[in-house]
Amino acid sequence: MKPGWRRARAANRGTSRLSQSRCVAGLQCEKQLGWRVHEPEAPELVAGEAQERVFTRGHQVGGRARVVYEARFLEDGVFVSVDLLERRGDRLVLSEVKLTLEVKEQPLSDVAIHLRVVRRAGLDVRRAEAMHPNRECRYPDPSNLFVRAPVTSQLAPLLRRIADQTIALRGVVAGPLPEVATGAHCTTP
Repeated sequence: MKPGWRRARAANRGTSRLSQSRCVAGLQCEKQLGWRVHEPEAPELVAGEAQERVFTRGHQVGGRARVVYEARFLEDGVFVSVDLLERRGDRLVLSEVKLTLEVKEQPLSDVAIHLRVVRRAGLDVRRAEAMHPNRECRYPDPSNLFVRAPVTSQLAPLLRRIADQTIALRGVVAGPLPEVATGAHCTTP
């Protein structure tokens, strides 16, 4: 056992739950999830300059969205923080704010994790949306800052996959670093 591994395990005792970001990392690569949990200082996790710029922009966009609403749920050992959960008429709509200028697969995995946890918590959410910055929005009028893209129909296969993989991902969080070959799947997308 590596010395850093022992320290990380001691520091992480009691925090073996999955979060939305841990689920996304684990769905992409179980070893990446293992590093994030057990060796958060691993050099493989150091973000490059381009990735840091993306993170910064994401925090700026997310900060703008959080003034709308943020709800937190913990179900089946998975924690999520939903950007927007609103009632429209007699239905609940879950919306996740994304940095990308269009709907992409990774943000859909993210929305699927949120939707699964919120539904497992007992809320009957019928519609899910990905909100992203609007290219047409111009200063000083932020009234059209976001575009809402309905994604509910695209989530069905992801919801089934996530339901099956959540158990395995909880095992990665609780156990030793998995023996998985590193490769492009660890960082792409």
